[in-house]
Amino acid sequence: MKYELRNYSFGETLGKGFNLYFDNLLFLMIVSLVLYAPSIFFLKEWMVLLAQFQDPEFVSQNIIRDSSNIMTYLKPLLLNLGYYTLIAGVSYVVVMALIVNVVSKKYLGGQLSLKNHFTGISRKLLPLLGLIVLFYILGFASMGIPVGLLVLVGVDIYIAILISTLLLFVPLIIFMLGYSLSFNVLIIEDTSIINSMKRSWTLTKGKKWYILGILVLLGLIVGFVTQIIVVIIGAITVDIEITVMVSIIVSVLTNPISICMLVVVYFNFRVEKEGFNAEHLAEQFSLSGDSE
Repeated sequence: MKYELRNYSFGETLGKGFNLYFDNLLFLMIVSLVLYAPSIFFLKEWMVLLAQFQDPEFVSQNIIRDSSNIMTYLKPLLLNLGYYTLIAGVSYVVVMALIVNVVSKKYLGGQLSLKNHFTGISRKLLPLLGLIVLFYILGFASMGIPVGLLVLVGVDIYIAILISTLLLFVPLIIFMLGYSLSFNVLIIEDTSIINSMKRSWTLTKGKKWYILGILVLLGLIVGFVTQIIVVIIGAITVDIEITVMVSIIVSVLTNPISICMLVVVYFNFRVEKEGFNAEHLAEQFSLSGDSE
């Protein structure tokens, strides 16, 4: 489907984001389920281990009676959580890179083979991982440093966390919104980590609350639909594990919606602020596939 490149309104942006998702639904579902499958497996194993600690009889017989056994049971729980976190993080980067690469090209009418899509993103994975790590470091530092300073002057750690959260909540939101298009810029424009952050901040200047409104409304819509599905599954089965797994799978399948939405937002801002039309964008990003 060819999308018209113009300055969309708030409602039109939401509509185009959902259109982009449903136009590529089969591809998005397959990619998400296949690439997230390993992390879902480890999450399921973690849930099974966690269920043991929620069983009073198990805790009484194996831990309370002999506290030296706690690490025997806690170690596999922590290992599975670590495996899940690592694999889920890598899976997210690959999924996001592949989806942005595919839907951005299709947004402008381009068609490439799946092989070319994977080839196109392979060299961008390490910069994407680096970008995510940088965001985590900056986020941790922005919260950790104020908390640490407050604790050093004698403030209780819980009070320090509360004060830091209240003071930094709005700045952190602005920070996240300002750099929310960094991944799109890095993948689509094939630039460096620093340049992608600079470009994202420039493109989102004066538009941060617009992005927040899009993401909040999208979250409410997706959350509402997800909750309905979970309630229906809960009415069919009383097995908590099945209900949780279904909610995870639904989350995996709906996660690409926000990725598609930000692709529309990215192109919308480029058209509005930089005056590009379809021909200029197609030439810049080599969307015809001839150069792949």
